[in-house]
Amino acid sequence: MSRKSISYTKGYEHSDFADLLSELRGESENTAMVDGALALAIPSPVVTVSANEESEDRHRIMSNQKIKYLYSRKENIIHDKHCSCAKYIPDEDLLWSEEYVTDLKPCSDCMVQAYVSAGAKDPKEIEKYRAFFDKTQLSIDQIRNIYVENGMKTRISMDAMTVWYKEDTWRIKYLPKKGHVQLYHNNYAVRKKGVREFTQGFHVQSPACSDTNIGYALSIIKNYEYKPEEYALHNGKVNPIERKKAKQHQAEKMEMTAVSLEEMLGDKTAEQTLWQKVKSFVSGLFKKRSFFELNDFQLVSDQGYPKNQTICIYVWKDKNEQFSWQTGIYNQKLKQFSVCYGATVYSIKQDKVIAWKKMNADAVALEIEDNRN
Repeated sequence: MSRKSISYTKGYEHSDFADLLSELRGESENTAMVDGALALAIPSPVVTVSANEESEDRHRIMSNQKIKYLYSRKENIIHDKHCSCAKYIPDEDLLWSEEYVTDLKPCSDCMVQAYVSAGAKDPKEIEKYRAFFDKTQLSIDQIRNIYVENGMKTRISMDAMTVWYKEDTWRIKYLPKKGHVQLYHNNYAVRKKGVREFTQGFHVQSPACSDTNIGYALSIIKNYEYKPEEYALHNGKVNPIERKKAKQHQAEKMEMTAVSLEEMLGDKTAEQTLWQKVKSFVSGLFKKRSFFELNDFQLVSDQGYPKNQTICIYVWKDKNEQFSWQTGIYNQKLKQFSVCYGATVYSIKQDKVIAWKKMNADAVALEIEDNRN
């Protein structure tokens, strides 16, 4: 049997091909065999939690439907759970809450979403809420007041927002003219001992609520309180003696809640004119509130009364010649200014009113009521 001879090239220097062999076998630290082909292996990066990755703990938090808010132990800012800014809070600093934490500052990026999440039964409909807030001219402060300060619950529809507060249900519907709304109240029947039984449907709360602004509507919702004795009085279900006592009690109650000009300004000099008194009253009580600018107030002696059904702020003299103020609606036919709280209507005859100002779409009524409380 013949043998193949091995010849060596003259001048050839032996080389060690062990490294090459290892590379071909995929044993190199920097290479790998992929589908039978040699590929350069990329070193594994250090694993960190980033905005594009979600740790197991964070995933558990994000999956929990009860958790609504995230914040960092190193920052005094609260975020809605789905806020993009919250993604950058490191896991080791991440804190969460099921309720809105009022001690923390709201995030400017998710403020509206965070407020809505606090009380909306349908928080995923945030775009519908934003459209409603824009059409009704709800301010950020009013939105916070609804959900955070007062704990109201809501649900949004195409043209209205249903509000649950205390025992009652309300519906705020926006009108074609921006900033104008209608306020509806749940229907109910009164049973024995004045106990209410809620029935289906809604009714416009009062004539003043048929075309008003969002601030006035919210003030009605916030301050509404059903009282059986007042319902009976309103519907003629008490005898004349009880009716007289009830009306006297209501008058005393109204006088107690009215703001006295003398209490606000102290003694007056005989030289002061009526307009000077009104001017001092308004500027002193409502300082820094742009919707109470003096140049919008009208003296009845100069300008007469407002147009029928105008919602306004009015100043009047009581039987003791003291000045008081109220918000309400002017009824030209009845020749009176009035305001409705639930089933009770408080009215002032027009000849007692000395000055008035038309209310704009700001949260006038709501802020007035806050001042009184």
